[in-house]
Parts: sequence; structure tokens; C-alpha cells
Amino acid sequence: ILFLSLIGIGAIFSASHFAGSPPSSLYLKQLNWVGFGLIALLVTVSVHYQTIQRYAYVIYAASVFLLIIVAFKGRVGMGAQRWIDIGPLTLQPSEFTKIALILALSRYISDAHGRGDITLRNYGVMGIMIGIPLILVVRQPDLGTTLMLLLISMTLIFISGIPFKILFSCGIASVGAVPFLWRFLKDYQKQRLIVFLKPDLDPSGAGYHIIQSKIAIGSGGFWGKGILQGTQSQLRFIPEQHTDFI
Repeated sequence: ILFLSLIGIGAIFSASHFAGSPPSSLYLKQLNWVGFGLIALLVTVSVHYQTIQRYAYVIYAASVFLLIIVAFKGRVGMGAQRWIDIGPLTLQPSEFTKIALILALSRYISDAHGRGDITLRNYGVMGIMIGIPLILVVRQPDLGTTLMLLLISMTLIFISGIPFKILFSCGIASVGAVPFLWRFLKDYQKQRLIVFLKPDLDPSGAGYHIIQSKIAIGSGGFWGKGILQGTQSQLRFIPEQHTDFI
């Protein structure tokens, strides 16, 4: 994990370095977060897993509470309201919701199994547990985290031993709901999904990043161009090349 983290820091250093400019301090910021992460790791492994299980619902409720605060008092940036300012720190509660949802669903499934087979009522309760944070994240709006929360939830429900008939029915219902859900997506979200399949439809707009990523990977070949040699970052072709673009 440390080795992968160091590779990530090196990638941020390279991607945020521009020709003729001093290196960006973004890699130092990432290095600090790796340090905080290690402390969090040591704290977490020192707590017995049954203790974490005992407080799973409390952690879930806290994450939902933070999402509600975001909805009313959150900081707006880049067209979305996703962050809370706590002094010098900026917190994105939807990231903690991923962990909270895993803990809460895992405990609920475990308790339900302890009482016997999981019933249709149990799946209904799980649907509510998933739906509350999902709605709050959707309205931020944050399509990426919404899809991640859905993936996490469906994985846990699948592992819980859901009957194939229910799983198949949910799959059919999900496909049928796509046209309905499409109406509620914002224009930029629809555009993002369309250009993911056909970036050439808007090469200088919504499809720009995808096209640039193809150029970056293709021009680097199998081994890449090397540290501080990437043309797409060196020549500032990408406005936010130090984030997900890496």
C-alpha cells in the first residue's frame, strides 16, 4: 500500500509540473494525507472489529447527518454543493458515507442472518438504508459517488445471499427505470454519459478530456514518456490534470 501511495505521489508531482514553472506543492499535500492515513490505519486496527460493528449504526447516522448539513450549509464549488468547511480543513461527507454504508449494511445483514433467513422485509429495510444517503448525494449533485454507493450496496446485497429471482427482477426493473431516471439527470450529466461512448460528438467541449486521455496514453506507448515528460501535462492541455485524470 505504501509503495502504491508513493507511485501516486510521484504521478501527482509529474502531472502537476509545468515546463518553465516551479513544481506544484500538490504532491506535498498528498504526502501529508498519506501520513494522516497511516495514523488512521493504526487507530482503526487497534480497535476490535466487534466494537466497530457495535457502533456501525451510529457511524451511519453521523454520515447522514453530515450529508444533511451539506444540503443546507455546504460550500458550493464547480457547480456542486458537496463540501463542509471545518476551520482550515475541507470535508466531503459523501466519501465517509461509502464506509458508513458498508458498516451499517454489513451489520444489518449479519444480524438478519443470525435470526434466520433474510426476508423480503429485510431487503425493504436495506433499500431504505441505501436510499436515504443516495438521495442526499444525488441532489448535491454527485453522479460518480452515487454510482459508487449503488455498486457497494448491490455487492453487499449479492453477497448476503439474495435469491436469484429477486436479483433478476431488480435487474429488469433497473433497466426499465433508465428512461425515467434519464429525465432527472442534469444536462451536463447526460452529456458526460453520451460523450463517454462517443467523445467525438463534442471534441472541444464535453469530450475534450476523454480525447486528451487517449492522446496521453497513446503517445506514451507501453512504457510511458517518463517522469516530467508528459506533453499533455507539461503543455497544460488539461485544466485539472492532477485529479482523476491521472
